[in-house]
Amino acid sequence: MLYYYTRNSMSLLKRNFLKKLLILLVFFYATNVYANSHNKILEGILNSVIPGGGVKLSSSNKQYITGENLKNFLFSNEITIKTEDGKTHAYQFNSNMTYEVFSYPQRNSLGSGSWKIYPGFVVDQTYTVPDHIYLRGFRSGLRDPYFIFVSNPKIIKVAGNIQNPNDYVVAQIVSVLPKAKVKQIIEQRIAKERAEQERLAKIKAEQDRIEQERIAKERAEQERLAKIRAEQERIQAEKDRKERERLEKIKAEQERNQTIINTLIVLAIAIAIYFIFKKRAEAQRLAKLKKDEEHQKFLSENLGQRLIEESSNIIKSKGDIVSWDEKNAEFLDTVKKYLIKNLNQTNKGLISSFEKLSREIKILNKDIETEKETYKNLYKKYPFIKTIISARGEN
Repeated sequence: MLYYYTRNSMSLLKRNFLKKLLILLVFFYATNVYANSHNKILEGILNSVIPGGGVKLSSSNKQYITGENLKNFLFSNEITIKTEDGKTHAYQFNSNMTYEVFSYPQRNSLGSGSWKIYPGFVVDQTYTVPDHIYLRGFRSGLRDPYFIFVSNPKIIKVAGNIQNPNDYVVAQIVSVLPKAKVKQIIEQRIAKERAEQERLAKIKAEQDRIEQERIAKERAEQERLAKIRAEQERIQAEKDRKERERLEKIKAEQERNQTIINTLIVLAIAIAIYFIFKKRAEAQRLAKLKKDEEHQKFLSENLGQRLIEESSNIIKSKGDIVSWDEKNAEFLDTVKKYLIKNLNQTNKGLISSFEKLSREIKILNKDIETEKETYKNLYKKYPFIKTIISARGEN
């Protein structure tokens, strides 16, 4: 009984040891394989050897595209994604480790960059980072550069911290198309666009032809109307010219007749005025002549009045006398020179001439005394003579 108990105890210990050893081996193996491909197998093994089962390995990994599959997937396909802000862009990864981003479905170039693929690594026994790529360049507005591709290509996990299984955003995969198919689509689109452009070009050419024909017809019609209008204008201009010439002739005839009439009127008026003025001038001349004769007769009969009138005429002509003095002044130097010359010639007989002149002066003085006496007598007898002499400025 004791032996049986001892034997059973030893068997139980061995089984417990083997179970623990197997558990350690399983955990050791689990930390060195990818959790995403072996978690379910390990869970089955552990549940078979551990009494009561209930073993479940904790892991946040899902099935991912890795290794050569990831390279082939990226090199062979165009991957179109839709980001959270609604942008839809197509990515093409090239074998020279560059990539290009295009608009979708137009596929106009939006940007480019370089990329690198990194192998996965174990963070801890609960999380293994799968193979992923790192983008440097245009990323459709996505903040983080790490892309992780799920094996069922519906989404891309865009990781911020690659070691944190919860630090990521999801970009929806709209389509995955082989590059050959994309090339075919682009060629077809280009062909369609070219065909559409050719169709539109033909339509435009036809429209241009129709428009040119319309313009040509309009131009021909305009030219025809212009010719008709020009002919009408020429005819109207000819009519206007003839009418203008007719009116000008009539006007010229009227002006000529009016000029003749005006000339005759003016001539008649001039003749009448001439005879009127001639008759008046003749009457005035005869009247003046008669008046002058009567005046001369009056002066001849009234010597005193004649003397006063002559004196008045002299006073009135005083300005003429001054003018004559100014003109005579021009010849003063010549006269002075002439006198000096004569004096120089006659200086030889100056003494005898002086005596002769003295005698003559005495005689003149006597004559002057006689004249003065005569003037006094005249002043007494005819006082108006003094007035006349005073008016002349003589003493």
